Amino acid sequence: MKNSTAMLISLLLLVPSIQGYSTGITGSTVDSGCICHGGGSPSTDSGISIEGVPVNWTADETYTIYVNLTGPESLGINQGGFNLRASVGTLSAIDNNVQVIDGQATHTTLGNDLRTWALEWTAPSFSGQELILGAHGNSVNGDGEANTLDHWNSVTTSVSGTEPPPNEEVKGLFSSTAIVAILIGIGFSCIFIFTTEALRIELEEE
Repeated sequence: MKNSTAMLISLLLLVPSIQGYSTGITGSTVDSGCICHGGGSPSTDSGISIEGVPVNWTADETYTIYVNLTGPESLGINQGGFNLRASVGTLSAIDNNVQVIDGQATHTTLGNDLRTWALEWTAPSFSGQELILGAHGNSVNGDGEANTLDHWNSVTTSVSGTEPPPNEEVKGLFSSTAIVAILIGIGFSCIFIFTTEALRIELEEE
């Protein structure tokens, strides 16, 4: 009897909690999405978008990123949550609605009551590479449980940085070599004009 009771307790401990991750979610737990919700599969009833990063970002610049989540209306105070990852650069929180854990951005307990979050992304020092942003977003129904009444989805977007090739002159400006060549050309032109004029005066005097 004791062995049966101990085994039952062990099995119960192995059953995943039905409570949602109101304090945020990162790491391998969300590698495949919000699979504890919505029957484990993404739903077109929920949508997630990432805004704020320009088509061509600049090295070392900091940009404000917005993660927007849509889905069925929640019947409780809790609205949803998200996880955002960046392949390069650094993510950082700017308010109490977002936190960054092990380089990944996610909602906090306060942020669990929202469906739009703002954070910052600082570009790496070298912009000649591609930024890949991947996000999972979960629109919950507000009952505090992870079930089929919640709807989640994922999105991936990529943008490339731009950096002038080494030693490339800035367009619209003259290089030092070009300036020297122009000055030399002006000098020869002046000598030619003065010589021609002097010769003309000499011929007129004769």
